[in-house]
Amino acid sequence: MGGPWSLSRIVGSARARELYFLAGKFDAAEALRIGLATRGFPDIRFRDEVDAIVNQLTDCAPIALRTLKANFVDSERMDFAGYVALETERHFRMFETEDTRDALAAKAQKRKPQFKGRLQLSSSMWLRLRQIALIALQAISHKTADPRG
Repeated sequence: MGGPWSLSRIVGSARARELYFLAGKFDAAEALRIGLATRGFPDIRFRDEVDAIVNQLTDCAPIALRTLKANFVDSERMDFAGYVALETERHFRMFETEDTRDALAAKAQKRKPQFKGRLQLSSSMWLRLRQIALIALQAISHKTADPRG
């Protein structure tokens, strides 16, 4: 379920229809060419390449990855002004995490950060973030408003 919806967004409506209606087979090179895949690996290197990607992702801050994922999902369904306000709020929340504090300290100390995935915000900080997001939204709304009135 949801194949036409997803595939249309990945390869475009015309290509998705062609793939569904004609049901032809294609190889990895074609999947890369049409944007259905972003990488391809020979069978002999496949496991090592996947392990390298997994290791790269597990070295990242979990809150940052969750936030990025949410940003991409929201960017596809929101208007620009609303999205920027939400993204701004999320960025400010990120700066209040233990992960961010440790990442900054690790950079200064030339060590690898130890991400724990914890978010610690006071209620006053949450209110401040909402105020900043609303100000950003208002500023964007004024800039994107129709100058003809």
